[in-house]
This record gives sequence, structure tokens and C-alpha cells, in this order.
Amino acid sequence: MSNLLEANGLRLGYTARTVTVTEPATGFKIVFNNDGTVRSNTFPSESLPLVEGYFKRSYPFVEDAREVDREYA
Repeated sequence: MSNLLEANGLRLGYTARTVTVTEPATGFKIVFNNDGTVRSNTFPSESLPLVEGYFKRSYPFVEDAREVDREYA
């Protein structure tokens, strides 16, 4: 995945159809569909609300970044 950004100890990556959040320190990873449904997850269940909140806050940025990608493709 070449489209990445890192902030607050989390790595956010995206493709046209998915958004992936990874915590490099632990190796935990969750993959969301664009609608926010979880495709796969290795985060502990108690961390899920935090990671889902991060996805919701980050998704507008991902959409903006995708628009830039399309513009310069």
C-alpha cells in the first residue's frame, strides 16, 4: 500500500475500496470498507471503539487524498 500517513502512533493506508489502520508498535491491523464495515481485524475488542472513531475522523482526509490522487493520475 503506497498511500500512507502516520500520526499518533497509528499508520493509515488506503486503496480505492479500503482503509487500513495499523499500530506498528504492536502489529495490530484493521481493514475497513469505505462504508466503515470491518473486513478484517487483529485489534483487541476493547480497542475497537477507539479505532473505529479514528476511522470516522480520518475518512474525510482519505477522501480528499483520493481526489488528489485522481487529479494527478
